[in-house]
Amino acid sequence: MSAKNNRSKNSSRLYYFLSFTLTLFICLFAFAGFTAIFLLFNQRDTDFFNSTSSIAKPVATVSDSTVLICYDIGEKPKSVIANLLFSQNAVTVAAVADRSVDVHNRTDILSGHYLYGGISVLKSAVQLASNSKIDKYLVMSEDALAHIIDSFGGISLNIKENIVDKNSKMLLEKGCFRITGAQAVIVIKYTDDSETLTSTVIDTFLSSSESSKSTIFKYILSACDTDVSYADYYDTSQFLNLLKEDCS
Repeated sequence: MSAKNNRSKNSSRLYYFLSFTLTLFICLFAFAGFTAIFLLFNQRDTDFFNSTSSIAKPVATVSDSTVLICYDIGEKPKSVIANLLFSQNAVTVAAVADRSVDVHNRTDILSGHYLYGGISVLKSAVQLASNSKIDKYLVMSEDALAHIIDSFGGISLNIKENIVDKNSKMLLEKGCFRITGAQAVIVIKYTDDSETLTSTVIDTFLSSSESSKSTIFKYILSACDTDVSYADYYDTSQFLNLLKEDCS
């Protein structure tokens, strides 16, 4: 009887041991499975966060753009091309001669195209004359040019020769002076030095404070005929600031 009871106890102990061992293995496998799933989802969440962060991070990329600036001043409007080379943190201005160009089966000088067809025809003529693509345009009147330069407190300009009107009246003497907005209009109206004046105006604008630049650009949008938007100004302004930080 005692031997039978011992066998029964041993069987029970073996059963409990096997049950405990099996349960332990099941728990370990379950824990390992949950741990693997948690790590997998955590990695995916981290990757998604990193991906989202990289998308949200602002990227400073601005393509070089060409802006046609037309001074609608006097009987013969002057036009120049301003090539804004943001990748070099510089602005170069290339003058376009008032040459004859065939647009829409009409051969005329650049100012003539502007007078008969407006800025869209002038834009086409300048693209043909300069063999370049015009991205934006800006038509500046006499009052607008004078206002912008006076808002700088004038600009320093080297006047290469005496400027006289058709009656030989002296308007400006040659030399390096700080000229006013009204004097800048005289330079545009009576000389072919719009290239130098335009470059000086752009350099002065870029060296101004952010608040001054914003005020002047808002004035340009309200007073000038242009397809340049405030978003264009904001993007290029931010890009120039980043370039200055990189160079410092």
